[in-house]
Amino acid sequence: MASATTDNTGLFPLPGTLTLPSAFESVPILTGSDTYSMMITAPGYDPTFTVANATTGRKGGNCNTNTTGKTVPCDFALTRGTISGVIPIVAPVPGETMLVEVFAEDAGTNNIVSALAKPILVRIDERHGD
Repeated sequence: MASATTDNTGLFPLPGTLTLPSAFESVPILTGSDTYSMMITAPGYDPTFTVANATTGRKGGNCNTNTTGKTVPCDFALTRGTISGVIPIVAPVPGETMLVEVFAEDAGTNNIVSALAKPILVRIDERHGD
């Protein structure tokens, strides 16, 4: 098992150093019809799985499902969902505030996969009464 991340521009995997090689530099290149199963994840996006094999150099792996065909560099665009809704709350007393946080989880698992960067602040505008 290996894990790696992209840089700010999405290039993958990040290069290693002399003392800490890249996580994927030591993955054996399989021969014949053998392939690896690769899971691609990112916070806020749906995970995806694909077959893959290691390649030499900086080709980005081989994600061609036809193991006898040419090398097809791995390139992914993950899907994602958007949550929208209404928060049914009673307006706070003037001068008071209420914080509302929204969490997203894998359905029925209690596995939090995302949350708002900061809670929603709800308060009454004392000048207008709303």
